[in-house]
Amino acid sequence: MRSGVGGGRWVGRSGLCPGGRRPATGIAGGLDAPCTRARRPRVGAWLSVHAAVLVGILGLAAAGCGSGPGGEGAGGAAEGAAGSRRGDVASETAGARQVIVLLDLSASQTPAMLAEARRFLDELVDRLSFGDRIVLLEVHRSGVRDSVRRWQDTLPRLPDPGYVSSRDRARLQGARDAARSVARVFFDSARAGKALHTDLFATLHIAAEYARDSGGRETILVLLSDMLQSARGIEMEGLRRMPPPGWLEHQREAGLLPELDGACVVVVGADATTADGAAVRDFWLDYFGAAGAHLGREDYRLLAPAVGELGCR
Repeated sequence: MRSGVGGGRWVGRSGLCPGGRRPATGIAGGLDAPCTRARRPRVGAWLSVHAAVLVGILGLAAAGCGSGPGGEGAGGAAEGAAGSRRGDVASETAGARQVIVLLDLSASQTPAMLAEARRFLDELVDRLSFGDRIVLLEVHRSGVRDSVRRWQDTLPRLPDPGYVSSRDRARLQGARDAARSVARVFFDSARAGKALHTDLFATLHIAAEYARDSGGRETILVLLSDMLQSARGIEMEGLRRMPPPGWLEHQREAGLLPELDGACVVVVGADATTADGAAVRDFWLDYFGAAGAHLGREDYRLLAPAVGELGCR
């Protein structure tokens, strides 16, 4: 038999009540009649009441999940509310940032420099917030097709931008912990400090593709590198083979510069305290300007800045 919700009655195709009693006569078929001798406790009625409560709870849960800001129920109204909440990708990510980090693991990076880079990256990850995206790119050695590591992740968004629950904070911290664990893999001793060449030009073209897919986020490009290009016929260490005069203009006219429009650039690990180092710095200031990005002299650094100061100033 199956219990009905209304009135605590039993409803069954056999027309029987609990204990095998028949329903009272006078109702055709006897499928929904009150049972006789109703003074005795009825297990079926107890189950019916609890079934009704369960149905009510489930109904409330469904309404809560499907309702929009105006309290609309499930179905088409909920879908419409969800669609209006989604809106444009740019509006959803307003205020969020995309942080693209280039990790130079070449042989010119000393253990102390690598340790500084790793510490700074950990601090950067700890400052990521809801809706931010982080991209880790190992610097290429020679061209865009060599085997390097890449990783990206988007941190969870807030369901309600006006309220941060303990669950939201736990999800955010979990995403940060995952990013920190992945970052450690990039610095493993089997690869860090081993690459013989550094192709920053190729890596910046890869970074530009991620920048174009920012989804409306502000893009911050962080280069943990000494900025000594060592590939494609360019050897910047000791100014052995710098790009010749007119090289940058030729690259721009040929469409060979990365498209980094609006990106804020921060360099950590580059030494501009010597004449050679200053010449390398000036090249990169011009290069990023031609690529549409912003790199200020104050953001071309040997030591890591405070993470909170990242961004265009």
